[in-house]
Amino acid sequence: MTFKRRHVLSAGVVLLTGQLALAQFRFDLKPKPESADAVAARLKTALAKGDVVLVARIESWKMVGQTRSLPPSNFGKVTLTDVKVLKGEKPGLTFNYSYVSGRGYAPAVGDRVICVGKNMQLTIRPAIERLDGKKVQVQKSASTRVLFLHNATKLLLALVEKSTGASVTDSANANSTAGSAKKTGDAEDGEAARVTPVLTPDPEVIKIIDSLGDGESALLPKVKTTGAINDVARTFGMHENGPGARDFSHKMAWMPDRERAIFFGANHGAPHRTTDVWEHDLPSNTWVCLHAPENVKGAADFARHLDPATLKGVPATKTGAPATPGHTWWNLTYDPEIEAMLILNCWSIIPHKEAAAAVHKSRRSDLHRMPLWAYYPESRKWKVITNSKWKGRMPQAGVCSLEYVPELKKPVFTINSWKCQGMWTYDAESNTWEDMKPNGGDIKSFASNFPGMERVVVYVPDRKMLVAHLCNDKSSRRKEITGVTSHYSFETNAWMRVMTRKGDECWGRDKGDKKTPMPIGNDHQTPFVYDQVGKVCLLVHGKDLWAYDPGKVEWTKITPRGPAPTGGRLAYYDAARNVFVINGRWVYRHKRTP
Repeated sequence: MTFKRRHVLSAGVVLLTGQLALAQFRFDLKPKPESADAVAARLKTALAKGDVVLVARIESWKMVGQTRSLPPSNFGKVTLTDVKVLKGEKPGLTFNYSYVSGRGYAPAVGDRVICVGKNMQLTIRPAIERLDGKKVQVQKSASTRVLFLHNATKLLLALVEKSTGASVTDSANANSTAGSAKKTGDAEDGEAARVTPVLTPDPEVIKIIDSLGDGESALLPKVKTTGAINDVARTFGMHENGPGARDFSHKMAWMPDRERAIFFGANHGAPHRTTDVWEHDLPSNTWVCLHAPENVKGAADFARHLDPATLKGVPATKTGAPATPGHTWWNLTYDPEIEAMLILNCWSIIPHKEAAAAVHKSRRSDLHRMPLWAYYPESRKWKVITNSKWKGRMPQAGVCSLEYVPELKKPVFTINSWKCQGMWTYDAESNTWEDMKPNGGDIKSFASNFPGMERVVVYVPDRKMLVAHLCNDKSSRRKEITGVTSHYSFETNAWMRVMTRKGDECWGRDKGDKKTPMPIGNDHQTPFVYDQVGKVCLLVHGKDLWAYDPGKVEWTKITPRGPAPTGGRLAYYDAARNVFVINGRWVYRHKRTP
């Protein structure tokens, strides 16, 4: 019995030891990401062996299968676009590629990559087992070897340039995120970005601007137009007056690198749903049509402009614009880090069954849950931002606001509606939305302090705060009309109501009440900007001009020395010339630069 027990115990020890060894073996197989030095070493080896070297962008990556090894290897097909050949002949743009999970480079759509290989064509692969257990056979084609594929970082680009002697002109475009917004300008590192078209300043406009004193306003000479003016633009008189009145969104965003303001927005009236993008240049008083309008109002026009290939993802027109320009409310900003306008295009009526189904699918998946689009004014290109990631709670787009904050180098997204409440930052480089958890993460506190839907918001840089305002007129469907002005402090990460008014108090008509009145303010009627010299927020409703002092928490109705505000709702603050501009027709200076 002793002999048997001894052997049983020995067998148990051996079994336990074997399990521990296997566990240790599996632990040791946990992949470790390559260091930058290791990647650089691999690139040097590949450059010595390869006969084709190119820099390109990944257009698509389709994973076909995965091995059962530890760690597993992933197989699939990569398709490249925007190819710049630095060595050898231009190869085929689709080829097979494999990488080890957690260790090798995982292709992501939109990435700028360096690729080194031989005879870059689709390779022969044996039958392999997919993740769903089915077996597939890759079709035979020309033999190839992909020696290297990786993100085009500045370090790697420098090695490629040294090896090939060729110049990589857009090395600033290196990135590592699928579907993210990215810089697409033509300027090289250290080179000033080009701004086209080059416009000649109008001496009469310059004279008017230079002569404005404190609290003075003036009318501008007739506005000019240029750019992508087509028959649709002429039909709606845009060739004479620019984009005209819009109310799906009337917000314009200042572009500090271009010293112009950009606009995109559809309309309830005419023009209704058009895809045009405009920028306004004050010195020449010119509206520049950057993207020609496509009229996608009805089913026939929608189908004519739709790119059928995009029905597999996010529907777009043949020019790359959103297939249906929806409500954008206050969801428009400009990110100078990527030199692009960002909008959240909240889809509405889609007169096309397949496109509607595609939108429905993309919004309920991680493909396009946040309907973010980027427009690059210098290259005149639209880009849909897909496969975003989240840190914390997942946001939902709706009647919300998007404001770029220079100190964060990121836009801040804020929403307080029936579907979602909270604040998030968006990082274009990593394509990530991060929950800011305002008011200590207390949603009820946030919702009660931040104004409701259709408010206007502006960033106040010298106070590191956001100011939000909402006050509807008597045409509102709300039973009780309430005005709210709120402040958000980046220091405390909290919103706080600082002023509330009801009824006639909102318009300053209650003469028996000595409370400071507040103006009507919403995202479909009233421009709202921050004057960096005057240190006040400026708001226009009709012909009324108001100033809000965030330090005094006080609204003041202003009578400018000169003509009353005119020109409609498209307005912005020109930080380069210190004037408030309405639609190329009216300018106002609150305070001259000291």
